[in-house]
Amino acid sequence: MTNQVPENIRKMDEHAMDVIRSSARAKMTAEEVADALGVSAETILNAAEGGNLPFGFLCRSEKTGRRTIYVNRAIFFRWYTRYLMAPYEV
Repeated sequence: MTNQVPENIRKMDEHAMDVIRSSARAKMTAEEVADALGVSAETILNAAEGGNLPFGFLCRSEKTGRRTIYVNRAIFFRWYTRYLMAPYEV
């Protein structure tokens, strides 16, 4: 007997993969990362500022103080898919 991935989890994973595939640009915005993970862009920026963003880092403009993140799409993909649910049937 195989375990089934719950439908809501499957839909969240599909949405995240759609966001990852949505652009050919190497860099993802805070908004794209937030959309893929189902959180706000502010949450992503705060995580980066606190050093808790394993797939990217924060940049702050010296002139304006504006915060932005750098997230490479391929690195984000590898981070997102690192724990594939092997015992589950997808």
